[in-house]
Amino acid sequence: MSDGIPTVNEAQPRKSGRLRPVHVALAGGDDLQRAALKAELSQINELDIQLVGEQARGAASKSAERAAILLVILDNTDEDGWRRQLRACNPDGRYASVVALVKDASAPAVRAALRAGADDVLGMPPTPEQAFHTLLRMSELSHRAEGIREKLVCSLVSVSGGIGVSHLTVNLGLAVHRLFAKRTVLVELDLQAAPLAVLLNMEPEHTISELADPTSVIDSIRLESVLCKQCADYA
Repeated sequence: MSDGIPTVNEAQPRKSGRLRPVHVALAGGDDLQRAALKAELSQINELDIQLVGEQARGAASKSAERAAILLVILDNTDEDGWRRQLRACNPDGRYASVVALVKDASAPAVRAALRAGADDVLGMPPTPEQAFHTLLRMSELSHRAEGIREKLVCSLVSVSGGIGVSHLTVNLGLAVHRLFAKRTVLVELDLQAAPLAVLLNMEPEHTISELADPTSVIDSIRLESVLCKQCADYA
């Protein structure tokens, strides 16, 4: 206990079978406002809320780098002021979700906060039920986004040839591999010219056109057979 107000880490024991930990950082407001917010969060037993950063003004501290959700108590200013505050609290896009908390949760205020850059808006202080629903939703959305980033498909299409799409494809594949250390597969759907083989200086024994046989089912073995082993460094 701290001054009679429980902190998030001092909350009562969590229910069995709890969900994955939800990392939360706080920003904005004064000490009393943040204490009231933490008191409400401490009453949520359905989530394992872990407070990883807190700061009254500006960006959250370095200790909050693992936080997925940033809760920002907005000042009593206008939409432009809120936009500046939200940008200052999350300058490098560290947080997957930013939830604004406003004293006046009227429709115009909620609309202004969303237009200022918040992903969701709550009244200040929120009820435990309201905070639970918002944190659960933001947490699930952020984990879904992480899964999408882990496996990304980029399609480069042109209505005509000769404008450099194949060159861009090769450069994009190499950039992804080298910058992010990700396995990258380049798929050439130009079944006639097949410019990727030329650009990569390869002579493949098999091509993707061999999969175009409508009388047979494509399985993992057939698919792997048309991959160029020379692409192992890039795939």
